[in-house]
Amino acid sequence: MITAELKSMNKYVDLKIIEANDGLECLLALYLANKMNIQINAIISDETMPFISGSQSSHIIYDLFSRGVISKVNMFISTALHDCNTNGKYSQIVKKVYSKPLNKQSVNEILKQI
Repeated sequence: MITAELKSMNKYVDLKIIEANDGLECLLALYLANKMNIQINAIISDETMPFISGSQSSHIIYDLFSRGVISKVNMFISTALHDCNTNGKYSQIVKKVYSKPLNKQSVNEILKQI
């Protein structure tokens, strides 16, 4: 959806998308990118995943950033959960929580912050 939106806006952005199926894979991708000096600018994560949820991974990522292990990264959560009580659920690294499925407006908001 992100690449389709960029094409429809007739904008070129050097965007490399790394997919992960779980918060654990996301953390592994961050680790490997950091090891290879590749800057990750944004993470779009689901909340509900089998091993590590989006909220759990947001706290781990924020801790890594706070300790200077990784550079700052903007994180966005997409969730189908309807309990919107997000106070304290996500770390400060999470910029916004979006309802699933992401729509064009949500994608545009995310792109502006990347």
